Amino acid sequence: MYSEIMDDSEDKQLVEPDSSDNNNNNEDFYSLKLVDLDSRCSPYDLLRFSNSNGLNPYFVDSFSEGIGIIAFRKMNDLRKFIEVLNTTPAIPLLMGGLTFFSIDGTEKKGRKRKSVIDESNSSSKHFKQDC
Repeated sequence: MYSEIMDDSEDKQLVEPDSSDNNNNNEDFYSLKLVDLDSRCSPYDLLRFSNSNGLNPYFVDSFSEGIGIIAFRKMNDLRKFIEVLNTTPAIPLLMGGLTFFSIDGTEKKGRKRKSVIDESNSSSKHFKQDC
């Protein structure tokens, strides 16, 4: 149903949707899950960090459990973001201080996902994991 488009390693994570999945309400994006964030890390901190490095994410969120999600519309932007993370030891927080982080071991290369607009409310979106 899905063809793999990254490399031939065992760590294949990026998939390309089948051509039969041509719903106009779907948008592709590429995301990365950060873990071990400080509980004070907000979506704004992740957005500000991305913007300060010349990147404009499509979607940013963080949770008090120390998890952050950052998504981009283009795979190249996600790759640039991963390069920035690999050279940056910590992310500055708006409340002061820094948060250290790790990239989720299952998502070292990111994942391709879809956002689906709910027909009943055009401003509502939910995200399908592992397209």
